[in-house]
Amino acid sequence: MQLSKEYPNIRWEFNDINLGFDATVNKGASLAKGKYLVLLNNDLIPQEPLIGELVRPMMENENVFGVSGKTIDWDNHEPNHLNMFAAFGDNGFQLMYEDSENCCPTMFVQGGCGAFHREHFLRFGGFWNGFAPGYWEDYDISCLAMKSGLTNLYNPKAQAYHFGQGSMNRAHGSERILAVRERNRLSFLWLNLTSRKLLDKELSLLPGRIAKSLVRYSDVRKRSYIKGALQAFGLRKSIQTERQRRQAFWRISDEEIFRRFVGRGTPSA
Repeated sequence: MQLSKEYPNIRWEFNDINLGFDATVNKGASLAKGKYLVLLNNDLIPQEPLIGELVRPMMENENVFGVSGKTIDWDNHEPNHLNMFAAFGDNGFQLMYEDSENCCPTMFVQGGCGAFHREHFLRFGGFWNGFAPGYWEDYDISCLAMKSGLTNLYNPKAQAYHFGQGSMNRAHGSERILAVRERNRLSFLWLNLTSRKLLDKELSLLPGRIAKSLVRYSDVRKRSYIKGALQAFGLRKSIQTERQRRQAFWRISDEEIFRRFVGRGTPSA
């Protein structure tokens, strides 16, 4: 490979076949030797000092599991990933975002532009393979870290331009990816919610959402919602097994985690 010839001091690992994002990251994390794991998608144009600003907060505080960067759309120069967290209200779980000006706590570290403490990443088991081909695996391990007592940070000084054009949609088809996103959103909730009250609330909303989607089944988004929900139910045994494994890490309640971000942010579309 040309890259390995140009940069012989870097260790390069190549897959014979495309293993997908999650499996490839897990493989890289297990092979790496450093203390920190920096993940940058191949459709990013990093701005100096991106890596330094991702790693520095972890060097300053051993209790930090991960640091998320800020990505900006290359074409319109608008932010497309900011400080991400969640709220839980009458309509259940809702993603929120905030254009924070300084380094501050976040709930979720984005896997396409973020850094993780490698020892903890491996200790938690890496990205769960049930999320393949992608989406929500980074939010999932970020949430698991918070429930274990660690913290995550968002650092807007760690910036990169996002030059992507929907590679996942091209590889798998837009309708399938819509279904995968919903499957993984539900899987994330069923894996991580330990509060019986919040879990029951989310489950109680599911029949109504499915019914509304059936009425508008010709709408690709509604159709994909139903497909994703069915796929999530198909993973229930794997989800239950994974929940049992994670119990050893759970220290902080769901209510405490959501309480840290009350009153902040704007609902994500």
